[in-house]
Amino acid sequence: MIVRMCDADEIFQTVSKVLDRPSERKKYEKFLALKADGRIKWFVKYNTFTISSLTRTWKPYSMKGKLFWYTLPLLARLLIILNIKKIGPLSLIEFKMNIFKRISIYVGKPGPTQKLIVIVGEDSFSEVLKISKGNIAKKRIQQENQTLKNLPETIKGVVPKTKCEELQKKLGYSYTIQYFVDGLPSGKELTEKHIEFLASLKTGKKLDLSKKIISLIEKYQTTIEIYFPGKTQDFMALFKPNLIVPEMIQHGDFAPWNIKHNGRQLVVVDWEYAVFDGLPLFDMIHFFVSQQENRQDYDNILNDLNCFLKSKFVTKYKQQIELNDSVSHDIYIMSYLLNMYLIKSEDFIEKHIQKEGSFMLFLRQLIFSQKLK
Repeated sequence: MIVRMCDADEIFQTVSKVLDRPSERKKYEKFLALKADGRIKWFVKYNTFTISSLTRTWKPYSMKGKLFWYTLPLLARLLIILNIKKIGPLSLIEFKMNIFKRISIYVGKPGPTQKLIVIVGEDSFSEVLKISKGNIAKKRIQQENQTLKNLPETIKGVVPKTKCEELQKKLGYSYTIQYFVDGLPSGKELTEKHIEFLASLKTGKKLDLSKKIISLIEKYQTTIEIYFPGKTQDFMALFKPNLIVPEMIQHGDFAPWNIKHNGRQLVVVDWEYAVFDGLPLFDMIHFFVSQQENRQDYDNILNDLNCFLKSKFVTKYKQQIELNDSVSHDIYIMSYLLNMYLIKSEDFIEKHIQKEGSFMLFLRQLIFSQKLK
């Protein structure tokens, strides 16, 4: 059995304590354990509805992941029919638990950003709990809760609704509760709906892009000197004074896996990196860059990104937020790369040792490849 029971025990005990449902129960419940990237990513209660609901509302984007996801209901049934405990990355475990009829648990990557995302319900999925396991995760889910409360009324219909006003705490665990957002996963291509949503995030204020990025560089100067030695002044020199642009509410992780379509409109989830004084084109650039992480032809990625920023959809977005061409695409690209890299660096600071995640490493390579002009 690949799943170490001590790991599963700890996760299920955490969920039981937060949901306030004692785990003492005569009957053991069956759960599927789904392994990917060398670790367990999902625990899914074994019943037809829970499995089909999960595979409908969440999908991987790699070819290998898609193939496994589409065959998951069949593989799960084979485990029972053949009375075996494991098929490939899928395992069957039992756990004594008094909990909802429908439950899926996503287990985040171990470390300071780790969180559990618990989707629960009785006759259908109804709530999403985000439980922090790491100190940075606590900060992120608290930030998301505050963001969702303070978003303008005009877009509150297309984001998750919070059930709790403040971060909840129980037995040492911090968590938030949101109402479940139903819908199909968004596609990988930009559409009119994406443009409409992003344009609605305009605050009506102006922002000094140079001042914001230079302030960020100064704040993270130690990090820059570690990973970009001798480049601090070069980075600062890129941002000439008074680059005034429209201020945006910045989602911060606007990627296909955080976007659902409910048949009428897009619904955008995971606002943990959101800020209210964000940059135009940031979310647009992230939508493109976040899907390129497995590529290593960095010059070609940047060329493709420049072509993307000249597309009809991006042009329409710029028109809707009244963004002129006084600031070059190169400046917006470098603003995004530095901003995302430095903010992400917070997530990997543990015991004063900075560790790069795979996406950070990817961003760093793009920063080196982006020509300093």
